[in-house]
Amino acid sequence: MKSLGVLAAVTVAALSLATPLTASAAAYSIASGDLLTVSVYRQEDMTYRVRVDTEGFIRFPVAGRIAAAGKSTDTIERTIAQALRRSGYSQPEVVVSVDQYAPRNVFVLGAVTNAANVQIPEGGEISAMQAISATGGLSEDADIDGIVVRRAVGKNVQTIKVPARDILNGKSVHDIELTPSDTVVVPRMQPISVLGTVKKPGEFFATAESALTVSRVIALAGGVERPNSLSQIRVTRGDKSFEVDIRSLLESGKGGNDMTLQPGDVVYVPETRW
Repeated sequence: MKSLGVLAAVTVAALSLATPLTASAAAYSIASGDLLTVSVYRQEDMTYRVRVDTEGFIRFPVAGRIAAAGKSTDTIERTIAQALRRSGYSQPEVVVSVDQYAPRNVFVLGAVTNAANVQIPEGGEISAMQAISATGGLSEDADIDGIVVRRAVGKNVQTIKVPARDILNGKSVHDIELTPSDTVVVPRMQPISVLGTVKKPGEFFATAESALTVSRVIALAGGVERPNSLSQIRVTRGDKSFEVDIRSLLESGKGGNDMTLQPGDVVYVPETRW
């Protein structure tokens, strides 16, 4: 297989590491399985180690059941302090720290070098493009414009588009910060197939930066075996068929026609007399 997007596939790793995350990336989000220490200043009997349960909650005396997963330690501190004030504590100073991080994974599927589970760094964050980089980068048939993050939100699944092309082009855009169990999906482009009497039949991929025409894809396929066939090329697109004559165009610059191809097109070069 050939691809005009090989350079993008090679450079994705370096570019993704420099990609800015969303503003919330600076604060670690607590996850189910994390072990926390919660204490109240000047209340020696109110220091507890608690693990975030599978539903994302912790229990703390007086405050009761507190939502923790997806929250920062600052947010949990404020929530517990408010609960204590409602119970009569005067200006409680709550401190929450992470004693042990639970393993947190995201999943990368599709047109990448090695589809895999990627672990979020302990106490840190990872973006969609960084996760792709961790798998070895995009494969040559990756549909850069179709990359999305799938995220479970309750019983629903949220789909978030990743601005991968803008990131690869060096634009100042935010990557998507991943949360545990997110899935990064990298779809594959539909190839343009070249069949018949060319030297190297196969599949080729157009990119947004470099479209493929019939003449160009024939050149990528090594050229034709018999020059007369250049005037009888047939392009199939779905249930439609087009005849393309690039011989006249190439020989005289007049007459004939070329054609810009689309993903999924099939180019057939027939066998003819010389």
